[in-house]
Amino acid sequence: MQKIFQEFHDANTVFPSTIYFYRDGVSEGQAGQVKNQEVEAIMEAAKTVGFPDKPKLVYILVQKQHNIRLFPAENGAGDEHGNVRPGVVVDSNITSPADFDFYLQSHSGLKGAGMTRMPKYMVMHDDVGHKPIHIHNFTYQLCYLFARCTRAVNVPAPVYYAQIAAERARMYEGQDNNMDDTASQSTMASVQDAGLVPIPSRLCGRLFYL
Repeated sequence: MQKIFQEFHDANTVFPSTIYFYRDGVSEGQAGQVKNQEVEAIMEAAKTVGFPDKPKLVYILVQKQHNIRLFPAENGAGDEHGNVRPGVVVDSNITSPADFDFYLQSHSGLKGAGMTRMPKYMVMHDDVGHKPIHIHNFTYQLCYLFARCTRAVNVPAPVYYAQIAAERARMYEGQDNNMDDTASQSTMASVQDAGLVPIPSRLCGRLFYL
């Protein structure tokens, strides 16, 4: 986060006043603990790099691994594949009465009815005090900004970028980039200890891995 904050400052001459943090890969049981640790770490990183004021943080958990499937209530109300239309938000009945959570269908599924899984979003921390409609719209619009695609994707673009970056980092990890999945555990450990292959300076701060 310190590196990202510094790159933002180098490009814009100021630090961000509001940070939107979409967090993927956390189970619902771990959400509270992870949120507490990471919110504190983000604020500490902002303080370390020299933020003049404490930034506002919006921390949103993204969950794709669930068993909820939603279908149009009436014939003809869905898309051409029989799925819920893009832009539909469900934030009642099947959501928590105590939490700020919702399901968002951001794209039209390419497969048949029932094959599209709507991600679940949980707003775990909000210093801004957004109304739900603002978070819904902002999240939906982010799903149209994925550089690899000319249409909407099922999660916000920053989440996809993080997944791609993590996968690419595994390819760069260590000095032996030709290792396959059958490599022994001892060999994998030695490669991980070697650290990441350095990225050329001209590519730092760029989404070159896309």
